Amino acid sequence: MLHTNLASGYNHFIYGKFADGRDSGYRLVARTTDLTDEESLKTIAETHRFWGSTPPGRNTKAIGIFSDEGNKNLVLVKVETAVDDNRQEASSGTRGFNQLHYIFIPMDLVAKQLRGRTFQLLNWMNTQRIPLFSQFEANLQSLTLLPLKEPLPTELNQEEVNKLKRCLSDTDAEDQPLLLSALAALNNGKRLLLTGEKSVDFVESILLLLPARVRNKVSVAGGTLDEQHCNWAKLLIKVNNPSQCQPVDNLIWFNCDTRKFAGEFDKNTTFKSECASLLQSILNIPDIDVIPQLFKQLDSIDDNNVTLEDPIAPKIIVRLLEDIPVILQQVWKSLSSTKKIQFLKELQDNLHLAERFLLKEKLLDQPRDEVEDNDIVRELVALCQSVVSYKSQKDSQSALDLATDLVINKIFQDDIPARITFLDTALAGELKVEDLYKFFNCQLALLVVHFDADKIHDRYLYKQLQAKNPKAADLLNILLTKRNTVLKHLQELANLTGMKESEQDKFYKTVLVTWSSSYEDARELLAALIQQSQDLGSYFNRNALVKTCEWFEGKKPELGDIFIALQQPTITWNIWDRLAKALYENQQQSAAFLDRIVGKIFPIEVLSICLPIIAEDDNQRREFCRISLAWQQLRSQRESFDQLVATRPEYANTLARCLRDSNRLDWLNSKLWHYLCVDWIKYKRVDNDLKILVTSPSITQKFTTHDWLKLQYVCWTPGIELEMPSGRADLGLSEKSDLVNQAIKIANNLYTKPAQTRRLLQDCKAWQLDLTQLKNILKSVANPAHDFDLVLDYISSDLAAIDPTQDIPLLFAQLSRLSPASLSLLLNERLQQNPALAEILLNHGLHEQKCLLENTEVKSELRTLCKSLVENKSKQNWSQAWELVKRLDRSTAFKDNSDRLDLLNAGRPNLTNQEKKSLSEYAITIVNLYTQPEQMKCLLDDCTTWGLSLTEQKEILKANLHACDRDLLLKYFDC
Repeated sequence: MLHTNLASGYNHFIYGKFADGRDSGYRLVARTTDLTDEESLKTIAETHRFWGSTPPGRNTKAIGIFSDEGNKNLVLVKVETAVDDNRQEASSGTRGFNQLHYIFIPMDLVAKQLRGRTFQLLNWMNTQRIPLFSQFEANLQSLTLLPLKEPLPTELNQEEVNKLKRCLSDTDAEDQPLLLSALAALNNGKRLLLTGEKSVDFVESILLLLPARVRNKVSVAGGTLDEQHCNWAKLLIKVNNPSQCQPVDNLIWFNCDTRKFAGEFDKNTTFKSECASLLQSILNIPDIDVIPQLFKQLDSIDDNNVTLEDPIAPKIIVRLLEDIPVILQQVWKSLSSTKKIQFLKELQDNLHLAERFLLKEKLLDQPRDEVEDNDIVRELVALCQSVVSYKSQKDSQSALDLATDLVINKIFQDDIPARITFLDTALAGELKVEDLYKFFNCQLALLVVHFDADKIHDRYLYKQLQAKNPKAADLLNILLTKRNTVLKHLQELANLTGMKESEQDKFYKTVLVTWSSSYEDARELLAALIQQSQDLGSYFNRNALVKTCEWFEGKKPELGDIFIALQQPTITWNIWDRLAKALYENQQQSAAFLDRIVGKIFPIEVLSICLPIIAEDDNQRREFCRISLAWQQLRSQRESFDQLVATRPEYANTLARCLRDSNRLDWLNSKLWHYLCVDWIKYKRVDNDLKILVTSPSITQKFTTHDWLKLQYVCWTPGIELEMPSGRADLGLSEKSDLVNQAIKIANNLYTKPAQTRRLLQDCKAWQLDLTQLKNILKSVANPAHDFDLVLDYISSDLAAIDPTQDIPLLFAQLSRLSPASLSLLLNERLQQNPALAEILLNHGLHEQKCLLENTEVKSELRTLCKSLVENKSKQNWSQAWELVKRLDRSTAFKDNSDRLDLLNAGRPNLTNQEKKSLSEYAITIVNLYTQPEQMKCLLDDCTTWGLSLTEQKEILKANLHACDRDLLLKYFDC
């Protein structure tokens, strides 16, 4: 069925009977051309009735309005007893009948043209006569509705205002207007039956309290009706039998005269609704007439999604409050949690209004614990953020001010994430760097401790700092990422943003407490603060950082007195030392702190602490020389350096290396050299790097004679493998004497090996000590430090200078320490190769030394040596050889005759052939005197020794065969 209205008017139809002589029965009587679906029209007429099959009385009349199935049209209906033009009751056949007239009106048109005032259509319909027809009319002329033809006045309808006020004056025992109770019943799905004098005003007032679009959706029936059959209407006005109403199902009867409700309902819920509460909160505002503004806003609401059950949607509330902001607090309290959330979301589309609501109208002026739903808080946060963001794009300072106002509001005082969100969002726009710093220092600094390090790059604060001060941005990132391990950067960040001391104090204390920092982590911050005061040439001001200092004193009570002392005009070294020990248990950290803070003021004291730390670590020492303030200060103060050397001589090695690393070897003076040598000798060690250093020409060229001697003593120290460099000084007599004494002392006290003494003597010889001085040293050395070879070497170096009273006993004393193998080596090689020395030793009793006679083999080798010497000597000077033979003969080595004979023979000279002939003749002559074989045997042996041949010896034997025995004869003649 087409309900669309014609351009010239509105479609309508009439349902009833034909007014003629025969009874046509109830049916469709007439319609406009477009209403072709007659069955549908019949359904509308049969379903939208005011009573059952029998009217509740004569001369019935009722009007109503409802929406069609598609909710596109409103259907205006009127029923009345049919009358003719003369106002006489008409009949169909013989009986009177009721005629119903239905008019289709576009719902949008009613909302736009009448702003939903459907009661005006009802009032107009009530005055219209229903025409009679004797036959079916399919071409009814479309209607013109006067209320829709004339535009609604723009000025306030005071009559409507007064009517509403009258209706609102009727209240229940709880002082709630009965009108609002009736409205609440409708909101809760109830149908409402009204009777009494004010019922029409009540219906109109109820409709006026609804948004324009909702008014269209409220079906109304009024007049003569039966409430049990008129079940299509939401609002019913009954004029027949008003005292005999029978509420059924969800129908509630309100008697406007008695001001009583009747029917089945729950008093605690039926008459309460969010809409009613909202309206009551608005209407109850004292000293202001809000009804005109209320009507204005309700008239302007043309939202199809608004329903009777929930007529006051958040969008509507926003529009109401836009004109009547003073009602916000009352409205807010009346809303449910769900509606509050929707209301806040709706404000996202009107941020300018939202700002006014939030602060000026004090929407946020409520303690957090009074907010019944956390979702409400979340929406409040989201709305505030949107408002701040909106402001930041227009006026950065306004955004900063707004965010500042928001964070001090009661509801957000303990909501750190929300406060961070507002303040950070305020930085979304462009602003001056000084404004950024000021805002950070005053507002955000105390909250950055709660920033999520993983999301810091998304924060406007970070982006602003990155653009205006990248170093500050990096520091902030480092602090949030590493937190307690980099607390020293707090002070640097505070300086970069220009924090005042009071702001710094709050900032540091907040970080330390929030991050639960340990003392070990936080002390770097304190160290940085103290260093800053030193760098600025001012004293550490505890009063300016009282909160921070109190935190530290809570961890280390001894810091209290130290902080007070640091504020004095003069701060002694003892105070700084106590501070360092309170800060650091680790000596290295303590020393580094002191070096940074007072290295230039107390260089000697600081270095005295640093030296033990850097002494054993080359890399640490080099770094120290590069960065230490105390060392840099001392490098320009020669006297102070010498004082340090004298104060800490045990660190001479370290100081020497520091001078080398700092290219100040010109300061390596005799005093430092003295302590170096003392240290090396004491610990019997010189590291390779120092060996290279002290033997370099650049160092030794400045040596005094005493410096050279000290170096020599170092070289003689066991365990120190150090060779004397070239270029040594010449020694005077006293210095040589000192050298001899020191050499004896070192050898006796330190040496255990002859090689050590040998090296010492070689060095002494290089110092041009004479042989006597060298021998004096050798004589003074204890046995373990020298041996026979060493003594022999120095005795044999000048045979003429051998002292028989001292040299020979010293040598023979060492001889007894030699092993048989060494004695053999001595006899067979060294003395054989040096016969002059051997002769001297034999002349002084070598052959009588017990150690040479105890071993048979050695003893034999001794005789061999002696015979060799005699033999060689006899070739040169027989008389001297004979003297030697006489000295050796019959000694322990030559007691046996055979040995003696060998010795004597060794001393005989070699004869010429003529001499041998003469000797043979002499022997032949003398043997005639012999009578014993032994005599003959000795003579023949001598002849052998002298070199006579066997033939010559036989001739001698033949000269006296009588003196020979059988063995002797067989020996020679058997040959």
